[in-house]
Amino acid sequence: MEERIYVGNSYGRFTDRSTGRIIDFCNISVLEPYKGEQNADYHFEGMKAVKYNCASPDLFKDIPVNSKIRIYFDSNKVVTFIQPV
Repeated sequence: MEERIYVGNSYGRFTDRSTGRIIDFCNISVLEPYKGEQNADYHFEGMKAVKYNCASPDLFKDIPVNSKIRIYFDSNKVVTFIQPV
């Protein structure tokens, strides 16, 4: 499992304009290394910021920003567990 750097989060609720329903959201932002193969048209180095859907704010409540972490996903690519490194 690859280590990432936890850089922040956002969570709350919003109203869907088309249906009027209130929808909960929870996201985590991390820095992770670029992946892929470079070629003549695509170059990269360093880290990139990535936002993932998260199952609950309780997952990151005790993790300080800028901590190294490992994140685990369910089958829908939602973060369900965060392990400090």
